Amino acid sequence: MRNRFRLTLTLVVSLVAGLAAATESAAQTASAKGSATVSGVSCQGDIMMNPVCSAGGSGAKISFSFQGDVINPNAPSVAVTGSFTASYPDTGLKTEFVSGTAQIFPSQHILTFQGTCQTTNGQGVIIGFATGPCTGSAQDNTSNGVNDSIFFSVFTTSGFIGAFGSPSSGNMNIN
Repeated sequence: MRNRFRLTLTLVVSLVAGLAAATESAAQTASAKGSATVSGVSCQGDIMMNPVCSAGGSGAKISFSFQGDVINPNAPSVAVTGSFTASYPDTGLKTEFVSGTAQIFPSQHILTFQGTCQTTNGQGVIIGFATGPCTGSAQDNTSNGVNDSIFFSVFTTSGFIGAFGSPSSGNMNIN
């Protein structure tokens, strides 16, 4: 009777440990993190009538961090949440992703997002109706022997910010 109890207890403990390990290994996360400097342009003022623009210069400083749980490992994309910031040291303009949707395509190492961004000037003041639609993407190509790429734009009634191309410095990982 005692040996039978020990055997049953051993089987139950082994089963629980096995289920815990299977659950832990099944829980996967998709993530996109990066910080880079990219060519870009920023304009302040009425974008239809003589905006003050800056292109080139020291470029746009981009930073992003998104993460989400992989629910279906066979799905092509994973819904994620996180943050994206682009700043222009030459003009002081800074924009932040405040709401919207984002996805990671793990097998292609691509992050995409679209939604609403908020833009501030060099003094940290929201400029005009500076909350506007924004869209962006980043692709981690270095594992394929190709340069990474970033695209981002936000339009507001008080300006425009855009960044595009391969980073001149920095790193990103999208999995």
